[in-house]
Amino acid sequence: MTAARAAEYAALTEAAVHATTGDPAARRRTTQRLSREWREITRRDFFPPPERTAAETALRDLAAVPGDTLDDTGAQREATDASAR
Repeated sequence: MTAARAAEYAALTEAAVHATTGDPAARRRTTQRLSREWREITRRDFFPPPERTAAETALRDLAAVPGDTLDDTGAQREATDASAR
């Protein structure tokens, strides 16, 4: 069971790293999709393998790429532009 979760985390890590080079819209969609996958995996993950940390870091890094409008949970952030107020 742990090996299966490790493989899922490794695939998530690879997808997140690969997505950092995409355009903002693609990154946003990928971040949302991978965030859903992260939640699904962690619900089944009773004994987290070391790969979980790498996947979490990769997902946070993807969400933090400039130009994104997502926070690190994959949710839309409010516009903070002063001119929008």
